[in-house]
Amino acid sequence: MAEYRRQYAIEHGNRRIDVGEEPVILYKKDKQQLGPVNERIDESAPEDTQLTWRASNEEVVRVSSKGVLTAAGKGDAEITCLAEDDDTIFTILSLRVRLHVSRVALLESSVTLLLSDGRQQPAAH
Repeated sequence: MAEYRRQYAIEHGNRRIDVGEEPVILYKKDKQQLGPVNERIDESAPEDTQLTWRASNEEVVRVSSKGVLTAAGKGDAEITCLAEDDDTIFTILSLRVRLHVSRVALLESSVTLLLSDGRQQPAAH
């Protein structure tokens, strides 16, 4: 049924919702405001579209009613943004939440770092 609704919106929709480039990559506890664009395809489309937001996995990301993402835990999820008055008009945004590196352990007694200009420099012990 979902695929039918998506195809119907593509063929018969009077507007299109765009939420930006994907995939979005966030780190745990990051917040990001999505700025959806409602593009009217023909004159029958309303001037303004009220949107509903959904997250596929709230253990990974939560989304507010205003489109603010909050990264909750490591993993992949999808955010769905759809028109409140016509659920065949929607878009899906893929995202990944990563964890910040909190520490690095080196098991070697000597390490060589490769700097961005290609020079090698021994690391401090």
